[in-house]
Amino acid sequence: MKKIIFVLVFVLIAVSSLEAKKPFYYGRVTFHTFYYSLAPYGEWIEIDYGIYAWRPTRIYVGWSPYLVGRWVWTPYGWYWDSYEPFGWAVYHYGRWYYDDYYGWIWIPDYEWAPAWVEWRYTDGYIGWAPLPPYASFSITIGIRFSINWYSPHYYWHFVPVKYFCGYEVHHYVVAPKYKYRIYRESKTSLDYKYEGGRILNYGIDRKFIERNGGRVIEARIEETTRIRDLTDRRNDEKDRVIIYRPDEREINRNIDVKIRRTERQTSLDLNKIQTPRERFEIRDRERNNEIGERHKRDENNFRDRSLDRNIERNDERNFERRENIDHERLRNESRENLYQRNRYENEMKQNFPQERKSNREFEFRKESNQRSLESSGFERDREERRIEFKRQNPSPNLQRDESRSRENFDGRQLERKRER
Repeated sequence: MKKIIFVLVFVLIAVSSLEAKKPFYYGRVTFHTFYYSLAPYGEWIEIDYGIYAWRPTRIYVGWSPYLVGRWVWTPYGWYWDSYEPFGWAVYHYGRWYYDDYYGWIWIPDYEWAPAWVEWRYTDGYIGWAPLPPYASFSITIGIRFSINWYSPHYYWHFVPVKYFCGYEVHHYVVAPKYKYRIYRESKTSLDYKYEGGRILNYGIDRKFIERNGGRVIEARIEETTRIRDLTDRRNDEKDRVIIYRPDEREINRNIDVKIRRTERQTSLDLNKIQTPRERFEIRDRERNNEIGERHKRDENNFRDRSLDRNIERNDERNFERRENIDHERLRNESRENLYQRNRYENEMKQNFPQERKSNREFEFRKESNQRSLESSGFERDREERRIEFKRQNPSPNLQRDESRSRENFDGRQLERKRER
């Protein structure tokens, strides 16, 4: 039992020591190296505290990562030889993600690899897609994902097998409308290894390419510390690959970093990102100035709000005062009008008593006649209603009298006929 426990402890120590080792290129670059090298070709944004992303801006419509370049076979496996000036960084470090608002964004990481892609293949096509920030490399496991991830079909580039190692492979990429069909029929492949302090990419078996009519180009690797060597190479040197490794002066170079804070939230799940967060403060002086300006703006806004409230209170008081003045003026006018009317009536009583008496008698007669007309009209209406009611509802006596009168009339008519 003790031997088994000892063996397990030894295995755990060995695994932890392997995990503690970093790839050969780990730590050879810093965030500042990425920042000043990529700033001329795009924009740096801060998508969350400690998470910074770079988005290319000097690109054409329809651009995507791992498109402008070629695939070559090297001692490190499949190496992506980019023709873009920023390719040494974004295709050998870090991860890519397509955001619905910002488009393609690159999130830095410090582990070097010949290419950070995943593979798919059929008998006639080979495809590759950039690994997302949810992917990380483990020495014992290889590539692992923090979420259940499947790269969408628009992430992928598919080319016929025989053109896979073409010098300008982007000319042979199939059109987007055919991607989904090939993607659905393809098989996945993701084979990363760690040997000799380096990460190796063996995603597609080179024998599979050769069996299906493809020609594999083997290239030797040269390292340089000058970025100019990447841009000055000739097109006829197809069997040579240049890897840029910044020297110590570039790595230790410290510059003032200015990164824009994003205004809109990204669709990336920030809690599942496997790339390291930057723990240094960017633009300390500018941040402090910005905080001071924010405090000043808050104070000014508070002062403005207080002033607005005082103005509103004064306006309310002035409005109430104006209303009180208007009410007082109306009351005074009504008192004045009442006084003038009473005064006029008193003068009329004193100066024209007979006319007022005759006016009162005329008004009395007018009102009496009106009442009599109204009463006569009422009586007339009541009599008409009574006659109409009797006509519609005759009494039995009235019916009997009418029948008798009708019989008498008929008898008289009969006697007249007989006399004739």
